[in-house]
Amino acid sequence: MTTALPITATLGLDQAARTGWGIGALRSGLPPTLVRHGVAKTHAERRAVVELAVSYAGGDPRQLLVGFEDHSGMPLTRLGRHDRTTPRHGRAGAPERSTASILGQGAAKGRWDELLDMLGHPERLRDQVEPRTWRARVLGPTRGSTEQLKHLACTWATQRLYEPIEDPDEAEGICICMFAMHDGIARLEQRRMAARLQARGRREEQRQLDLLGKEASR
Repeated sequence: MTTALPITATLGLDQAARTGWGIGALRSGLPPTLVRHGVAKTHAERRAVVELAVSYAGGDPRQLLVGFEDHSGMPLTRLGRHDRTTPRHGRAGAPERSTASILGQGAAKGRWDELLDMLGHPERLRDQVEPRTWRARVLGPTRGSTEQLKHLACTWATQRLYEPIEDPDEAEGICICMFAMHDGIARLEQRRMAARLQARGRREEQRQLDLLGKEASR
């Protein structure tokens, strides 16, 4: 049985055609620290970000935890009622996205996945977190329009980093990275534990089937 390597860096991605990102360092004896952040728009910029994140993980992609924003749970706008590209809000102020927007964000994630695969980054170290989850953890209780929530992320990042963060994509990438640094490893351990319990259940089920088979053959 292989021993899991320690996570020494995180990469947070607010993936889209224009992706905000943040890189965090997890050093022994020191608090989690955001070390780099920015926006990536081209293949070359995305590749540079991934390579930079791996370098902060000591050059070992197996020590890098990547946090993506999970858009799959967002409600969709009803065709014919709303503009296809304009985010709207459903029940309790939850943002809505068009089908085209969701597909575009999925394609953006695929481009990042491809680069991570090329560098040998394990898929099990890629976490997808819903916007409402990271916002509640990083920003606190929030509700409002997409624009209001993005403005809140900019305000939080500016206050946290003591430098002006005016780009909402960059601000959300920073927030997702902070979530990954503080909660990502715990979420990873929860998934590992669930997988072990599931495997144990399958082995026990097979053992019971084998015993029944032996009984039937007597």
